[in-house]
Amino acid sequence: MTGREYLESIMPTREMVDHFVTPARVDVPAELARIMCNNAQSAFDPEIGWVVCDGFRGGSVDDSRGFYAYEKDGARQVVNYADRPCRIHTYGNSFTHCDQVSNGETWQEYLAAHLLEPVRNYGIGGHSVYQAYRRMLIVEREFLFCMGD
Repeated sequence: MTGREYLESIMPTREMVDHFVTPARVDVPAELARIMCNNAQSAFDPEIGWVVCDGFRGGSVDDSRGFYAYEKDGARQVVNYADRPCRIHTYGNSFTHCDQVSNGETWQEYLAAHLLEPVRNYGIGGHSVYQAYRRMLIVEREFLFCMGD
């Protein structure tokens, strides 16, 4: 895949851009509604309370709207080094999730660019330490953790 093909594959459609700049529109195409999870911010999860959904949300810097997209396992979409295996995962609340910024603007993406490897973001706004721990147990089931002195 060339760089141009990759960029074309991740670019939003004209409809997505139109909805982004005019949020009051109600004639959102079905595909866009699916992508945006009907712009719901979260969905119920029986183990950790709630998980976040893809969407555009207000409240970002200078009253802009942020774009949030998530991978199948619930992590925010990785931008830097997405094709490489990941050794660093982050769990936590809105600071970890990076509320108010789009996917490529998270501190995990800045760290990934500095370290030259991906950093996965499993944060969810409003989660407690216990919820973050429960989420880690769900995501990391195949790994063994040893804790001690």
